[in-house]
Amino acid sequence: MRAMSTTRLYYMDSYLTSFDARVVDVVDDGRRVYLDQTAFYPTSGGQPHDLGTLSGAAITDVIDEGERIAHIVSTPLTNEASSVAGEVDWERRFDNMQQHTGQHLLSAVLEELYGHHTVSVHFGHDYSSLDLDVESLSGDRIVEAERRANAIVAENRLVSVNFEDAAHVSVCARKVIAPECCGSFRSTDWIAVRAAGRTSARRARSARS
Repeated sequence: MRAMSTTRLYYMDSYLTSFDARVVDVVDDGRRVYLDQTAFYPTSGGQPHDLGTLSGAAITDVIDEGERIAHIVSTPLTNEASSVAGEVDWERRFDNMQQHTGQHLLSAVLEELYGHHTVSVHFGHDYSSLDLDVESLSGDRIVEAERRANAIVAENRLVSVNFEDAAHVSVCARKVIAPECCGSFRSTDWIAVRAAGRTSARRARSARS
């Protein structure tokens, strides 16, 4: 029998932090939980997974298994549980949204100005980094990319997320197009981009806003 797929509520509403869901499977002695729907974002595309609780049990990991999302909990969930109440840690989610939107904006600017493509990203506690398809980036170009990105931030552009065929997926900040992605985003008014003056091969590093 084919496992039921998980409806991903975070795609429709990045600001959703409370939800109810039906339990469809519990394994690993109650510590791995599958739901019919979830607002918990799994680790994907460089963005860390959400934290929070499922009916009081702390979420320690959220894993994308393709069709299903696995929720790893600190306290075992009994097989008798038929439904749960989910609560997403908003402070962590908001921080990830800011970093992710800022990364897409900086990636778009680097491509717009210089034709440099982002090949991978990393979101950390102190800074975020972009790996580019270029060996190095001059200080002047870093400064200009920072200036252009923050000029767009000041315009408070609305970010729209489109669901399309994988070959044509785009995430847009009005006319600024970023690489295809499936993370959480917000409008540009609450982000700022600060690029560091040091780069290594294939990496452009930006400090957290």
